[in-house]
Amino acid sequence: MQNENTDGFPLISEAIIRELNLRFPEKTPDLGWAQERVWHASGQRSVVRLLNKIYEEQQESLLGGK
Repeated sequence: MQNENTDGFPLISEAIIRELNLRFPEKTPDLGWAQERVWHASGQRSVVRLLNKIYEEQQESLLGGK
């Protein structure tokens, strides 16, 4: 993942992160999926991974870790 600049990004709640991870879990695509579906699911998960990263950075910052 690219090193994203997250300064000024809106605060992300734990509830949002939890819900996104439930709706778009890390999972291996089914062999029967069309390429387009694999790409779509991969893009969804990529966004969730980015938000997970930003959330973790925000939590560290709030706790004085950065």
